[in-house]
Amino acid sequence: MSDRYDYAAGTIAIMLSMLQAKFTDTEIKRLLTRKRISAALKILKS
Repeated sequence: MSDRYDYAAGTIAIMLSMLQAKFTDTEIKRLLTRKRISAALKILKS
């Protein structure tokens, strides 16, 4: 189990560093919150 979590954490870290190369911190936060909101809406609709 822990290996899978380590892999996921590493993948997320790589993705975040790639995002930070393209976007500023505030833009990343805006994207993340927008994704969270849309995900929450999908859950509510279903």
